[in-house]
Amino acid sequence: MKSIGKNAVFNVIYRGLNIVFPLVISVYVARILNADGIGSVASVQNIVTYFTYIACLGIPAYGTKVIAGYMNNRKEMSRTFSELLCINIISAVIASSLYGILIAVVPFFREKILLYLIIGLLIPFSAVNVEWFYQGIEEYGYIMKRSFVVKILCLVLTFLWVKDKGDLAWYALTITLATTLNYLFNVIHIRKYIAFSLKDLCMKKHLKSILILFAASIATEVYVLGDTTMLTVIHGDTAVGYYYTSMRIIAIIRTLVVSVAAVWYPRLSYYYLNGFQEKFKSFTDKGINLLLLCTIPSCLGIMLLAEDIIPVVFGKGFAASIVSTRILAVSIITVALSNFIGSQLFVVIGKEKMTFFSTVAGAVVNICLNLLLIFRFGHYGVAVASAFTEFCVTAFQWYVLTRKTGMKIKLYDLKSIVAASLVMAGVVSGIKIFFTGNEAVRLFSGVCLGAVSFFITAFFMRNSILCEGVDWLKKKRKKA
Repeated sequence: MKSIGKNAVFNVIYRGLNIVFPLVISVYVARILNADGIGSVASVQNIVTYFTYIACLGIPAYGTKVIAGYMNNRKEMSRTFSELLCINIISAVIASSLYGILIAVVPFFREKILLYLIIGLLIPFSAVNVEWFYQGIEEYGYIMKRSFVVKILCLVLTFLWVKDKGDLAWYALTITLATTLNYLFNVIHIRKYIAFSLKDLCMKKHLKSILILFAASIATEVYVLGDTTMLTVIHGDTAVGYYYTSMRIIAIIRTLVVSVAAVWYPRLSYYYLNGFQEKFKSFTDKGINLLLLCTIPSCLGIMLLAEDIIPVVFGKGFAASIVSTRILAVSIITVALSNFIGSQLFVVIGKEKMTFFSTVAGAVVNICLNLLLIFRFGHYGVAVASAFTEFCVTAFQWYVLTRKTGMKIKLYDLKSIVAASLVMAGVVSGIKIFFTGNEAVRLFSGVCLGAVSFFITAFFMRNSILCEGVDWLKKKRKKA
């Protein structure tokens, strides 16, 4: 088995690439396309995402789990992969057909038909989205290297193609290429690990779990994507641009945090499916404490520094995104926990239905709140609805995990995390008071000094994860 530490580093780098490159592109195109242009493309992406979820079904989450279970059995791994790929191809054909009918028949889509056609290519290409296979066999090093090559190419193409406000289609094409090229490289490279075959396949045995996870993902997307859909219809592309900018900032932190714990998933699956219950429990506790270590200070930091982050990164024209960014910061904590519990633990222990129930409840809460808030408060109301929904989903999943499954979670690092976060908040607040000049300097100082003060305080309070990390580095240095 590969090192969890190395996999975590590779996955953080990979997720970081997925953040840094789109962020660099966003910073560049935001000043060219403005809020309405960014919102226009985001609106189209929003619609297309519904259909890519139909195309993928629940295969990404389910596939990682079952492939991890067969990690040391090439024959069964090849057969399982072949079965899931066939299901994926069928669902992608159905989703592509439905999408084609929609944009051809409904007049609403004709105004941006070129954007819908370009970004819509993601739907048929979802048939060969086999990232879950590489995650299942813990090939995070390959994933990171492949992603870097594709991101560099798309960054160069963005600078070459997007020059003025009329280049929306070229911007959409770079977004599409950034995803589809990854899919193609994955398919070409996969022959190293498995032998695809149509012989003796049994796709039926996977359908129940896949469809449950699919239903859960659809319920999730009702409130994740529904926000943007409603905002588009009611307030237009500019409001979507402001909200999308806030979500982009929050997504940066969410993605990095989730990537740290994501490497737990294959190993949790392996331990649970092979009867190593103590190791499974230990990994669960460590995963949750690690998420709290990353998310609590991140949430506070975003709240305190939002008024510097938005103008420095996206420009002063996006000042309306500051308040919504602060509101959404709370979801950094809740989404990370929900992803770990609902998308990893519940799937591993066979409680996928609980993920489905929690997301359905979240969808209902989100729709009701949006109907109450979106007309009067626009993208601020959407941010409140989104943040509260994520809190409700996480609270329900936590209740089920700790009360219904009998699993007791040990939050042994919570005290040190909260104390260190308060120290960090004091340092950042002091910087904001005394550094009243350049926003970029204030932001850089706040991030660096805030992070240093947090980690020093947490370490001296004997945070177990930080202490383990320091001990591991000392051992590595001695061996070197």
